[in-house]
This record gives sequence, structure tokens and C-alpha cells, in this order.
Amino acid sequence: MSTTLNSAEVLRAIGSNPDAFPDAKAEIEKAALAIVSAQLKARSIDLDKLSTVAKVLGLDTLGLVLESLPDKTVATLTKKIDPHHPEAKNASAIWQRKHLCALAAGDAKPSEKPERKAGPKKATTGKTGGAKRKSGAAFNEENFWPTSMSAVGSRKQR
Repeated sequence: MSTTLNSAEVLRAIGSNPDAFPDAKAEIEKAALAIVSAQLKARSIDLDKLSTVAKVLGLDTLGLVLESLPDKTVATLTKKIDPHHPEAKNASAIWQRKHLCALAAGDAKPSEKPERKAGPKKATTGKTGGAKRKSGAAFNEENFWPTSMSAVGSRKQR
């Protein structure tokens, strides 16, 4: 009979008694950062999950975790959480980190999707594909074959 390790209980015990693990302090910090980073990099991350992480860790700790992430990862996270913000695309990583913290705290809301400007509509012919025929051109038997097919090349005689 095999037993499974309750990792949440182990982490809770380590966090409650850090003095019991003085030789593993660097590994504990590294593991904690890896766990939170993995959650923030997850494909399923959204504003609700980011807010939950901020409530559990606190905004200061979330800010420190965001500081440890590469700028490209922070930009990707910003695009996931607030994809329609007009400044997010060209903003600095510092701005993106502050914006993510503001979103997680509820101080900012994600931008709404901008409405598309209605342009002139193109006329459709009713056909879905194929070559378009000129409007006034009727079928002409003489011009049916392309000139490249009816052309006879001149032959040089020797």
C-alpha cells in the first residue's frame, strides 16, 4: 500500500516553522517563487485567479513575484488579463507590473473591447468563388482560347 505526500500540508508546516529548516532556506524561497510563477504563467490565468493570488499572498508579495518574472512574461500576462488596454502594447515593463497589481487589487478594471468603425461595405456578387467575368463581356467563340494556346512559333529552317 503506497501513501501519497500531502504537499500542501508539508508546505504549510515548513512555512509555519521556517527555523526547523535553516539549511534549506534558499531551496524554500526558490520553490515558493516557482510555485507562484507557475500559477501566473498558466494558460488558464485570468483576472479572478490573479486577484485570488493577490489576496492570498498580499499585493507586496505579488509585486515582488512580478519583479522576478522576465519582462516578456509580464507582457504576456498583461495581454491575457487586459488585452484591450490601449497603452499595454507599447508600455514599459514597470507600467505593466503596476497595472497588473492595480487590476489584482481591484483599483483598475480591464479595458473594454473598442468598437470597430464601420467602413464602406463591399458589394457582393452572390458567387462565392471562381473567376469574375467582366460585366459587359459576352461569350465570344473567337476569343475563347487564350492567345498563348493558339500561337504558332516560327521555326527556323536549317
